[in-house]
Amino acid sequence: MDYQRYQGKISELQAGPGRSVVLGGLPLPALARFLVQLVYDRPQTIFVAVPTGLMAEDLAGDLNFFWPEGRDRIHLFPAQEAKPFLAQSSSPDTLAQRQWALDRLMAGDSPRLVVASAAACLRLTPDPASFKLRRH
Repeated sequence: MDYQRYQGKISELQAGPGRSVVLGGLPLPALARFLVQLVYDRPQTIFVAVPTGLMAEDLAGDLNFFWPEGRDRIHLFPAQEAKPFLAQSSSPDTLAQRQWALDRLMAGDSPRLVVASAAACLRLTPDPASFKLRRH
């Protein structure tokens, strides 16, 4: 992958279906401010993946600080604590939070900011068609 330094305006960033923008080197509060400005400039759903669960929680808190009127549009997508090959399950709170974030994404009303850790991104989620069936 060829990374290039971006020197333009936030509003000129072009991301679309099937295209992603990779940002690096920003402290979490600066990333949060950048994402909120991006939502103001171009309302859309943005999925943000960070390395750890703690970083995801911190970023979600920073997003709430910079976008207080969007608190109901910022979702933390937590990782499941249970290993898939062991006879145990994640806490009901974690499962409910994952379900809620997926439900809000399926609602399709933008803008939304979804923050997840790398571990949360690695777990399988239901495909949209079967998720809609289970929702009703």
